Amino acid sequence: MLMSDTAPLSDVSTARARPRRAPAYGRPRARGQAQVCPILALPAPPAAASVVYIRYRYCRPPPISLYHRTSMTPPPTASPALQGLSLSAAIPADQLRLHSRSMMLTISFAIEDLAGVSGPQTVLIATFQRLSLFQPQLERYARIAPRVAQIFVLGVPDVALPPIPDLTVLPIEASWPLSQEWAVIASGPGCCAALITRDAEGFRADRRSRRFAGRWSAERREVGAALARFYAALGQAPPAAPPDERASLRSSAAVRAALARR
Repeated sequence: MLMSDTAPLSDVSTARARPRRAPAYGRPRARGQAQVCPILALPAPPAAASVVYIRYRYCRPPPISLYHRTSMTPPPTASPALQGLSLSAAIPADQLRLHSRSMMLTISFAIEDLAGVSGPQTVLIATFQRLSLFQPQLERYARIAPRVAQIFVLGVPDVALPPIPDLTVLPIEASWPLSQEWAVIASGPGCCAALITRDAEGFRADRRSRRFAGRWSAERREVGAALARFYAALGQAPPAAPPDERASLRSSAAVRAALARR
């Protein structure tokens, strides 16, 4: 049907206007009225729950805790019994020797390997200054732990660590003497060796020291004395499985062979 040129203006406007289609999700809004989101137009839950519903619909969820995400335990608090303990204090000053970090690692690995193959009565003690320095050795110590009687790991608790069965973490404070020391002691019927040093550059939480002053030994008297000082600080008796002479000779040979392969 053709429209007449003389048709009233109101009729022409009505004929040419497209019919307004109502939104599929609700009634058409009036001019100036805010559009209502269909999700929020649902029947509202109780007031307390609606706040949570709206918040998590439009906001990023809060981050998951580090400990829940990685199954880690929070850093433990320091053990006061170890506050005054220093393993290196018993070494005479004229017997202190400077060692590089690479040499320290070689000797430490040799003593740890020796402890892992020396029988279930062996005790292993290691100070790491900071527990973050122990993190790269987690798998290594997890393999050694079931093979020995006890493992103690000491350090300033600057990170959270996953639990390792049969391994005891003893946290220390940065102001304590042990935070200045790198020590590894292994003792049992089949092994007898100790590396005991102090930080020659001074402990700092923001860097790794490169030089240490101390010594390593496979003498039963010296290793036994360090072991006794450690257990005395904990208020415990040392293990009743001292090494024999052959264990001392075997341990000395193992450390020297590791140093020769450097």
